[in-house]
Amino acid sequence: MLNWFVLMLAQSFAMGVQPITVSGEVLSLEGEPVPLAQVALVAEPPFGKGETVYLQTRCNERGQFRFQLPRPMNMAAFVLARQKGYGLGWTKIALTNSAKCVIRLNRPAILSGKLFPPSPQRCLTVKSLRPLGLFNLKLLPFQLRDVSLDFLQAQTDENGNFALNDLPENCVAILELNEPPCRFELPILEGLTLTLPPTCLIVGRVVRRSDGEPLEKSEVVLKPVANLHENSLLKATPIEIRTFTDAKGQFQANVPEGEWLIWLPAKGDAEWVSIPQVLKLKANEVKTVTVQAQRPAIVRGWVADVKTRFPITSLFVHAQLIKSANYPSPKFPIFSEVAQQLPEGAYELRLPDGVWELKVADEGWESESVVAELVEGAVLEAPWIFVRPFAKVKVFVADEHGRPTKALLADSDGKIGETDEKGFAEWQVPSERKILLVASSIDRNFWASMSLTAEQSEGMLKLREGVKISGIVVNASGQTEADALVTLLAKFQSQNQAICLLSERTSFNGRFQFTVPSDASIQLQVLKGGKFVQTGWVAPQSFGFVKLVLK
Repeated sequence: MLNWFVLMLAQSFAMGVQPITVSGEVLSLEGEPVPLAQVALVAEPPFGKGETVYLQTRCNERGQFRFQLPRPMNMAAFVLARQKGYGLGWTKIALTNSAKCVIRLNRPAILSGKLFPPSPQRCLTVKSLRPLGLFNLKLLPFQLRDVSLDFLQAQTDENGNFALNDLPENCVAILELNEPPCRFELPILEGLTLTLPPTCLIVGRVVRRSDGEPLEKSEVVLKPVANLHENSLLKATPIEIRTFTDAKGQFQANVPEGEWLIWLPAKGDAEWVSIPQVLKLKANEVKTVTVQAQRPAIVRGWVADVKTRFPITSLFVHAQLIKSANYPSPKFPIFSEVAQQLPEGAYELRLPDGVWELKVADEGWESESVVAELVEGAVLEAPWIFVRPFAKVKVFVADEHGRPTKALLADSDGKIGETDEKGFAEWQVPSERKILLVASSIDRNFWASMSLTAEQSEGMLKLREGVKISGIVVNASGQTEADALVTLLAKFQSQNQAICLLSERTSFNGRFQFTVPSDASIQLQVLKGGKFVQTGWVAPQSFGFVKLVLK
């Protein structure tokens, strides 16, 4: 990492490009400087197309830190800080200019548990953190794709136990396991039991389709065909893995049971690609597979604004396989690639045989799709892809008396934000569907909701006083359970999707209390260690005082 930095810095000076600095300070929850905290700067390019930045340092005795980059970069970055016993905090910055930031550490909590069956010397890494309830914390979620931070890792002991300290409470962590390759979506709690999925072995060989000769050093991608509608909380979810062939074109991978896609990726200037195959694997099964590599077809085109017809240079193109020669199903599951960018709004993809649907990939943009049928070795100039940003709807929030007021906002896609002091905010809405927008007063005692569509120019939400519900959590013996995690889920009439609004820990005597929207159906869920209980969906007026028994 240091050699890369020195080289890039020297090249930047030689080209007359000015370096930029990222500096700041780390503060405790009480606002005091935290000396010698670990700090990391991470910037990962969209869709893995481009240069990754990853730097680490420690604060000085006054809690101050400083990074220097050889040049400005058109990327966003997360700056994360952690000090043992003080907690973890982060912020998001742009690397287009020098920047200063303040990172305030959150109240520390512990995520701990045990792998079952017991598995020693396994590495667990936190790849993402987000608030459990959308209105819990004013925390921007962060997600790391390829970079793994050492202060967000834990190793299991000889009994499979692990512990991650200093994580923020009332959050959900995405925890990735190196073996078997899977992830868990977990609330920050102690004493969890994580059940590992049964595994199977894929033994494969990559050969050229033209003459059957093996291909060495070829990258093979194995991606699970996930059930996107299944609740993944506390359940193991397989993750994509990549491996390379040896001198004989052979590879093998130990993966969780289930359905897997396997192919040679079409990234960059790929010389060889393959049509994806679907493998259905049972526990302890050994499956052999032959991957036939072909020369790619090349599809090129341009991206332009739908109104001005001018090229747009900063967007990526997503290619989804919708029909394959091997699998003539009307919609091939999940397999897709993202184009590399070229100057002047151009893009280029190298893909295997099949019928492909091309659309803009970037968040906050949408386009009409372009369909291209490709065969090996062909070069296709695709039609222009015309794009537009998501519509922006002006949102106004008023208090119960109709006066503009500052409020917290969240939508059914999990996006969070807030209005200004005058109750105003702009909210992005996709054109193809409506979203549910929920507003809350800063103290979470008043609520409002409405559906938003791209056709609207503005929307008004008037806060109404919520309904207070309270209760107690006890165990099977009737003893109160302190520090149990209680989450509040809501379903609004305009949309049947469940949204987690709030969460809190029970007090020393097992008590909890929420103020909830009066126009929603409510469900309470309680989790502590491996014990779980939930209520049915009812109107909040039906709750009153509720007793929940953990079993």
